[in-house]
Amino acid sequence: MLIKKIFPFLLLPALATSLAFAATNIACVGNSITAGYGLAYQEDYPTQWQNLLGTTDYTVFNFGVSGKTMLKTGNESYWSEGAFTNARASSPNVVVIELGTNDSKPYHWYAYPDEFLEDYKSMIDTFEILSSKPKVWICLAPYSNNAGWNILDTSITLRINPDILQVGLDKGVNIIDLHSTFTNTSWYASDSVHPNAAGAVALAGIINGYFQRDTLKATQNGNVLSAPPGYAFQWYLDGDPIEGATNNTLTISTLGTYKVSVKVDADNNSRLVTQALTVTDINPPTAIKERIFSMNINVSDEKLHITLAKSMTIQADIFDMQGRLLKSFMWQGFKGTNTFIIPTGNLQQILRVTTDKTSQFLFVPVRK
Repeated sequence: MLIKKIFPFLLLPALATSLAFAATNIACVGNSITAGYGLAYQEDYPTQWQNLLGTTDYTVFNFGVSGKTMLKTGNESYWSEGAFTNARASSPNVVVIELGTNDSKPYHWYAYPDEFLEDYKSMIDTFEILSSKPKVWICLAPYSNNAGWNILDTSITLRINPDILQVGLDKGVNIIDLHSTFTNTSWYASDSVHPNAAGAVALAGIINGYFQRDTLKATQNGNVLSAPPGYAFQWYLDGDPIEGATNNTLTISTLGTYKVSVKVDADNNSRLVTQALTVTDINPPTAIKERIFSMNINVSDEKLHITLAKSMTIQADIFDMQGRLLKSFMWQGFKGTNTFIIPTGNLQQILRVTTDKTSQFLFVPVRK
């Protein structure tokens, strides 16, 4: 079932009916860019996203309202709209928030410079406390530049989007950087703010692309957690950011639920958050020890150094942190110190060295 526009003044009976059948309800919250200002019926981006997802497993609702702000203060606040009420009443499983463009207007920003960030966090909280427990996505505002409407891209770039990015990092939610990805001038209407029909299709494709990539998982090995590949990281414990925890690995000493926000692209600020990882035991696995028999062995500078008391065959196997075998090697070792080249990577790996049917495990250092 496809529902395109939800009127702000009532919850349509069709909406309530659809909730009983849709496997995943997606609420698109936003301003005129979401609402589809200037577009024909069903040309807006939520409709285009519905077309990409199909109607079997997803129902996408458009709760966009033109001219509205994230700020609670003022008579243009999205908080005061019936669409906001309906978005929460739709039992969303996913919420995509695209607000901030109108907040960049000087009579909003300069009057309330410190309220935007906190109001944005409050909106995330308002959705996350729903019984449907939706996953919240937030969008950096796309390029917009129309002096007649008091919308300047410099304000979006220097004021609005840094706050939105900070909100996403503070709250640990997914972030889509529309400012860096929705850039083709042919996607814009003549007002340099709103997507045209082709732009709405492109916008839906960008959002859907990140939505489909939302499969990241952190892994645990003893007291070390590892993030998926990425360009920047922020770890969280029980929903709160861990100060200074910005590496791809995290050594822990506390039980709880962990996740990590990963900057997934080199050329923009989009970030995806891993699934929650509940840690109930932080003792290192007994199989992984650096010395379980009398042999001097270590790894440094992409080299395996082994000192042997006699000549013997050496089998070396490299595994990822999920236990999948990546590479295997076999060498003839001689009495004394032996040095062998092994590949290191950008992620933590485990090396198993076997001699005389006895194995020793150790971590392979991450390539610097």
